[in-house]
Amino acid sequence: MSYVVMARKWRPLTFEEVVAQSHVTVTLQNAVRAGRTAHAYLFSGPRGSGKTTTARILAKALNCDQGPTPAPCNRCRACESINRGTSPDVLEIDAASNRGIDEIRSLREKVILGVSKQSGHKVYIIDEVHMLTPEAFNALLKTLEEPPAHVIFILATTERHRVPATILSRCQHFFFRRISSQDIAGQLARIAQQEGIEIPEEALFLIARRADGAMRDAQSLLDQVVAFAGMSVTAEAVREALGVLDQDLFFRATDAVLAKNRTAGLNLIEELIGQGGDVGEFARGLLEHLRNLLVCKIQGGDTGLDLSEADRLRCRTHAEPFPEQDLQRMIQIVSDLERDIGDVIQPRLHLEIALLKLIAMEPVVSIDDLLDRLDRLEERLRGRLAAPESVPAPSRPSPALPEPSNRPHAQADESPANQPPASAEPSSRVPPARGEENASARASTPSPVPPASSGPVSLEIVRQKWDEIVGRVKAESISLGAHLDHGTPRAVADETLRVGFPARAAFSASHIRRKKREFEDIAARVLGTRLRVECILEGSDAESQPSQNPGEEQEAEQETKTEVAPSVQTVLQIFDGEILRR
Repeated sequence: MSYVVMARKWRPLTFEEVVAQSHVTVTLQNAVRAGRTAHAYLFSGPRGSGKTTTARILAKALNCDQGPTPAPCNRCRACESINRGTSPDVLEIDAASNRGIDEIRSLREKVILGVSKQSGHKVYIIDEVHMLTPEAFNALLKTLEEPPAHVIFILATTERHRVPATILSRCQHFFFRRISSQDIAGQLARIAQQEGIEIPEEALFLIARRADGAMRDAQSLLDQVVAFAGMSVTAEAVREALGVLDQDLFFRATDAVLAKNRTAGLNLIEELIGQGGDVGEFARGLLEHLRNLLVCKIQGGDTGLDLSEADRLRCRTHAEPFPEQDLQRMIQIVSDLERDIGDVIQPRLHLEIALLKLIAMEPVVSIDDLLDRLDRLEERLRGRLAAPESVPAPSRPSPALPEPSNRPHAQADESPANQPPASAEPSSRVPPARGEENASARASTPSPVPPASSGPVSLEIVRQKWDEIVGRVKAESISLGAHLDHGTPRAVADETLRVGFPARAAFSASHIRRKKREFEDIAARVLGTRLRVECILEGSDAESQPSQNPGEEQEAEQETKTEVAPSVQTVLQIFDGEILRR
């Protein structure tokens, strides 16, 4: 007798033997037992999930000599003829080759014929029914809706969305699920035991994962592996026979990412190419591997992984050091690679670039964490600034208050916020520092106002000390100092310093206006007296007047400082930012 392949030899003969489709088989058994069998069924699902097999078992259950019965005997003449495919009352039609309206008309003429003596029902199994033409579907509608009492239609398809709604509404629909790797590996283990084949669990899972949810494919792959390796099969033989990549390659890839080891990553790709591995297959495997790590990270376990027990344990351990956000970013990079890898001229180059991107990727820091760190830094600096000095500073005489001026905004400049106390001793403070500490100190404590100088500050004095002022500004705020480089002191009058900017530096002038309080504080420390700063654009109509009323600027700035949270003020100071919208 000629050899029968495993996919045919081990095809299920009863409802109980159908793997992973109990929601379908139990329902059909109950319907047969209660005599509530429908006249039309639609079986949909992925390939190799048992649609046609279940249709044959249902036909046997209806036509068995002991039936209708939910457990056909597979020994009577009706069951044996259906198993052989020779029963005159069970017709299997391939819709891909019989898809026209003429074939359906012929089918309509046949259904009125009775059944043979050995059977009670005439069953029509139409496989790949979605391949019928629209005209053929229309011709089938009436017969499908009201067939003769002895006729049952079973339609099978892998693409349910291509079946017209008019057909769906006339059928009971059963969806066949994709079979998991665990279920496939278990069935292959039973077959191997019956066939006398020695094969470890790792090899079974390699075959099951390669079958991608199709039992028929898995049985065909097992046949192929046995033909290659004989009756004693190893995992290495499965990889060699089927071209399956070793799972260890993907673990090594993520190890290189975790260690930021570019050399190890490139050596891994060199090894892959040297073994004749497919770049596209590696990209798909790496994508699945990253997905497994993400599932372990989110769930804290290995539920939902199509892996052997050893690989499940390894995934759980391997996922621990990776943050969830980083895994999602890595999946996005590899997903883009997997999508485009088939259309590029040099797939190896694109794989190397993608892996180097993963290795160079910096970890994600959330905004909440950053704000928390800034808050803690602010608290530490506030405590340091408030701490008293061990040696008290010598007292100085209180500075004389400046004479009132006739200029319109003198009142704004002479407000209590801008005047030192009359006789209080100056509090001890930490000298100005660079970086985050200095920025946080400025955000949390106001800058001290220097005492007035013995005489008025002239333009010559400002020009002599301009470089020092710019240097102090750059030491505390690089961006503010860079904008100040475009300015030149032009006049000092009525305790006002007018800084000129060329027309092309209008943005710098605008930036200085927004940060004028900080600039005035630094200039006051250098000059020994406080001057109000006005920025003018030279060679334009705005040369003789500031962009807006200085009092309004001061008012707006004070309002911003009082309404904004301390942590936001710290961020604005450190990054030299501004609030664009509230």
